[in-house]
Amino acid sequence: MTKIFRKNYPRQSRFKEDLFFLLFLILMVPISPISFIWLAGVQAEKIAEWYSSIVWGPFNKLHNKLNPYRED
Repeated sequence: MTKIFRKNYPRQSRFKEDLFFLLFLILMVPISPISFIWLAGVQAEKIAEWYSSIVWGPFNKLHNKLNPYRED
């Protein structure tokens, strides 16, 4: 790393920087599994809709043929 981007911080500032980094990790760790579970749920919903359309499609066609929906 070049000397241009490096700065020698006083000890107190380095402690504050480490403290904020630790707080960042503590606060962000619980959020990442929640977002992962949410994304997995979105994908599972797509798969479930696709599966139900394949499984229930023929049954729904037969049901609509035997019991047609009549609007009065």
